Formats: sequence, structure tokens, C-alpha cells
Amino acid sequence: MTSALLNPLVLFGLAALAVPILIHLVERQTRVGTTFPSLMFLQQMTVRAKLPKRLRDPVLLFLRCLALLLLVLGFAGPQCAREPTATAASATNARDTVVLLDASYSMSASNRWSEAIGLVKELCTQGESSERFALVIFAQTAAIEVALERGCDVLLQRLETIRPRARTTRIDRAFVVAAHVLAKSVDRRRRVVLVSDLPPNGFVTPPTLTNGIELVVSGVGTEPLKNATLLNAQLVPSLDAGHHQVNVTLSNTGDERVQTSVSTQVDGKVIATTPVDLARNTQHTVNVLVPIDADGEKHVTFQLSDDDVDADNHFYIVLAPPPQARALIVEPSKKRAHQSAYLGAALGVVSSPRVVAQTVTVDGLTRAALATTDIVILNDVELAGAALQRVQQYASNGGGLIVFAGRNTTTQMLKSFAPSGSFKPAAPAQSVGVDARSFSLPFWADTPGLDPSTSPARLHRYWRIRLSTPWAPVLRTQLDEVVAAYAGATVIVGTSSDTDWNDLALAPTYIPMLQALLEHASGRATLRSQHTAGDIVALSQIVNGEDAVVWRKYFQDLGRVVVQDPTEGRESVTSGRYLFATDEPGFYEVYAEDISRRARIAVNAPRAEANFERLAESEFRQAVVRSAPDASRIVQDRPSEPTAQPRPTGLEWWLLAFAIVALILECGYANAIARRQAAT
Repeated sequence: MTSALLNPLVLFGLAALAVPILIHLVERQTRVGTTFPSLMFLQQMTVRAKLPKRLRDPVLLFLRCLALLLLVLGFAGPQCAREPTATAASATNARDTVVLLDASYSMSASNRWSEAIGLVKELCTQGESSERFALVIFAQTAAIEVALERGCDVLLQRLETIRPRARTTRIDRAFVVAAHVLAKSVDRRRRVVLVSDLPPNGFVTPPTLTNGIELVVSGVGTEPLKNATLLNAQLVPSLDAGHHQVNVTLSNTGDERVQTSVSTQVDGKVIATTPVDLARNTQHTVNVLVPIDADGEKHVTFQLSDDDVDADNHFYIVLAPPPQARALIVEPSKKRAHQSAYLGAALGVVSSPRVVAQTVTVDGLTRAALATTDIVILNDVELAGAALQRVQQYASNGGGLIVFAGRNTTTQMLKSFAPSGSFKPAAPAQSVGVDARSFSLPFWADTPGLDPSTSPARLHRYWRIRLSTPWAPVLRTQLDEVVAAYAGATVIVGTSSDTDWNDLALAPTYIPMLQALLEHASGRATLRSQHTAGDIVALSQIVNGEDAVVWRKYFQDLGRVVVQDPTEGRESVTSGRYLFATDEPGFYEVYAEDISRRARIAVNAPRAEANFERLAESEFRQAVVRSAPDASRIVQDRPSEPTAQPRPTGLEWWLLAFAIVALILECGYANAIARRQAAT
């Protein structure tokens, strides 16, 4: 306990203690006379009077000095500061810790997960007795697994049930959840402990942490890895009419040379195994032929032999029976000989979708012909009147339309299908190449077998296209001019498909380009859409082919749909939304029991985690952005030390009370002395 005085100057009053002492020293004693008969026979001497210097009545002097001392101390106002008790001190110094544990699939590599669990357990054993812990598990999203509570018993129990999942890493989202947890921490020190392998692409926005919160970064995964990754599987045109051809790309994402093998399983049965030797930082493509089943879909799994990471050793696809599209090639009434020869030959080669083509002139463009057509191809033709109106109505209803614009095409006709765009013919004899960037546009992102670097195509005459929303470019020239664009299921190619204006039809990329145009316009593809674990899938987007109309009618009627995931779990999807989450990689079965229909989708682990490089802990700390704390939390965020705060305790009143008692005793004792002296 420490003390202080409200009025320390009053202590100068203690000098008054000298007054009673002096009084008792200088006061003469009362002389007592003695009867004596005669002094005549005594010799007279001169004697100097001298009083003895001694205190008289010490008890009375003590009471007077005590009363004066108590009065001075009482008026000085002594205050006491009590030292914090052990409980209060521990509460003020207590700490709240939020553990951010990375559970993305890169943490399943080698012994990273066990190392991370060991770090969390060590953190718990070194914790303070009053420390509270919270556990946040994060990957692509972050969630509070254990709320703040004293000790680690519940946290350690939950660790036994948690495993890495097939998700990417988003450390920035984990920091947001940590801030939410620590917002409830009042008058305590705060700390965030990150346990992760710190991938370079582990955050989209810089992680943010409030000033005053301690950050501890515990990185794992410093050991070298031996790992191969299945990156992708693409369906490419096949020369074998009875087989799909799939190109499987794998990469060595580890630190050592890998000798592995790719096995192909169709509906659970292995049909092929291909050995692969991969040097570090290299890729390899394996060509696989899968038999076509005209009666149903096929589940195809590509699997690598075991290595340090199992999550990226599988790739799943669903191969549907080859769709068939009905195409109507429209030529001018006065057509040139063999005007559609190149186009017709190319349509005969395209396999996805397989095309059954019929050629008619403008006069044969009837409503009945359009009603049985999936794709209308206007091959250098000018439309007007009723024929133009019928094709416009067909396109507005969602029908696939491809316009090859050549010498017979006018600006007015092009504007009738693309009113938001403007067209201008290029000058004749101006020869430009097709820019390689054309095929990196979104339209070509999933187009297999399209290698623009080998294309010698030259455009001698073409239509320049200036576009605005919703039109997007398909093809550009080396002069950065748009010569093809699309909106919805309508595609306009600003050049003809013969050799009069260009030699595009003779280029190696012509058939793959035409196949991409047909797939887009018809909405049909052999390879079902693929998804990544964690995606929210709309059922309306996964049904296609002949059953698409039946499915969509079923959705409109709010029919019941059941989704079965790879772990055999079943979930009912109703309420007209028809959305479900893909939690695990594998095959998902979608059943519509009332109409005896089913669909399948393939879900794969995200390949963004395939890069197993890691940031140094110092690099990550530099990436963290510190923000100012709330004004209401400035005191809470500062580590506090227990300090003694003066406060009134009532001691001055006790001193004054004792002074009064001492004065009363002094008065009584002084009266007693006076009476005794009077009596003598």
C-alpha cells in the first residue's frame, strides 16, 4: 500500500509541537516555605538562583503533543492507494489469443498438417493461466470453430476432428474473422497467431490488423516436396469416330524429379495406364481415347500414383454422348458455284457437336425450316423483307445464328442483327494477319486444339466492327481491328468463308474455330461443365441436350430434386432456387424422381493451390496492413500495468477523532494536577 497527502503543506504545522515542550521546560516550580526560628547565627552568602532544566509532568506533555500531532495529520488529508490484488492484477494483464489455422488442401502436403497441429498444441501448453483462446479454421472461407474461452481443452478436442479440405487459401478472410472475435475482448491484451504454409497467392487483398494487436506468424512446410499435379483435362476433336479424345495435362509442382503414371478409369474401371517421367518445373500432356457410349454419360477419372500431395492426384470429367446439331446454311438466290464448299467440308469434320447440315437459298428460308434448325449460318448472303424478319425472330428467341459477311453483305443487313455496332468495310487489297491475341479472348478460353501461332491466315478484305455493350470481340487482326464479335447466341464474322476475300478457310485453325463457333451458337458440348470444390452450382446451368426443355419445365413447376455428393450424402433441393454447394471433389448425381431424369457433374480440387512455394514469415509481415484502433479501444489495446490509484479511505477523520480524544484526556489530566497542587 502506498500513501499520499491531499494538503502536504499543513505538515508545517508540526513545528507547533515545540510550543508545549518549551512551556514545560521554562515553567518555574512552585516554592514551598519552611519554618525556621532565626537566621542570626547563619553566615550570609550570595547564592545565584538557578532552575533545573527538566520536563515537568511528562504524561501531560505527551497528551498535548499527541493531540497536536493528530490534528496536523488529520488536516493534511492522508490518502492511501491499495495495491491490486492478485486476482485483479491477473485480470488486467490477461490475454486473448485467436489461432488462425490454415486448412486448405496445400496443408495436406507431406507432414504440414501434423506440424501445424503440433504448433497449436505447443502454443496451448505455453499459454498463461488466465489466457483465453479462440480457434478460426480457414481455407477459401473462414469460420469460428471455437469461441474465446479460458484454456485449450475444447480447442484441442476440436483439432482431432479437423482435416485439410479441397479449398484455396484466403488468409485475408481469416484476419477479418479474427478482428470480429477480438472485438469482444475488453481490457485484455490481444494476440493473433497464424499457422499456415503461407502460399504467395494466399490472399487477394492485404490482410489487415488493428494496431495494438500482437501478430505471431508460424510458418510450416519448409521441407522439399515430391509431387506431380493433374492440371486439366480437355476434350479435343478425335479422328476416331468411336472414341472421345481427351488431352490430360500434368505438371511437376514439387522440388524433385517425379516418375509417376496416369491411370484412366471409366465408370470405375481402369482402361489405360501411362507412365510419365517429369523433371522439375516441367509439364506433359497425355492423349487418352475414351470409348463413346451413345446411350449415356461416362464418369472418367484420371489418377496419378501416390506422392506427397493426394488432393491434386485426381481429375474428374463427365463425358456426354456426342450431341448432334442441325445446321441450315443459307446462300444467295444467285449463288456462285461451290460457294459453301469449304464451309460444308469443315462442318463434316466437326465432331462436337456433330453437325447435320442442309443448304438452302434465301427462297428456302421458311418458318418450317427454321423450326427444325439449331443453327442458321448466313454464308455471304443479303436478307431483306420477310426472310430477314423470320431470321430476326429466330435469333431473338435464342436460336443460334452465325453470319459470314462477304461481298454480298451490306451495312444495313449487319445492323439488323447488331444495332449497337457499326461496320465499315476495309480497303481492298489490304492484307493483314489474324492476331494471336484473338485466341486469348474469353470466347476461345475453352477451345481445345486452337494454336494461333501456327496459323498463316491472311485477310485481304473484311468488315471492321466497332462494338459496344453487350457485344464482345471474337477475332482481331494484327492492326487491332475487330473482325468478329458475338452477343448471346449470335456471332458475326466480318469476312467470308471462301478464298476470294481471304485464305482463312485454308488455315489449320479454321476447323477448331468453326467448332468453337458452333458450340457457342448451339449451346451444346460433349464435355459437361466442370466445377471447383466450394462452388455454388445452379442446376439450370448443368442440364443441356435434348432433356434441357424437360428439366427447365420441371424447375418451373418447383419439382423436387435430390443431389447425391461423392460421400453418398443426399440433399433435397427445392423452393425454386435449385442451388447447391459442392463441398468435396468427385461426381455429383442430380435426380429428378418425378420425371425419371438425372444429370451428373464433375467437381475438382482448385488448382490454384498447385504451387507449393511459400512466403518467408518476414515477407508476410510486411504484407500485413496495420489500421488505427477505434477511439473507444485505445486503452484496451495498450498492454496495461497495474498502478496504484489514490483514493479516499476516511483516515483523516479517524486522526481528528483521536486528536479530540487526546485533548479530552489532556484536559482531564491537567485538572487533576491542578487540584492536587491546590490541596497541598
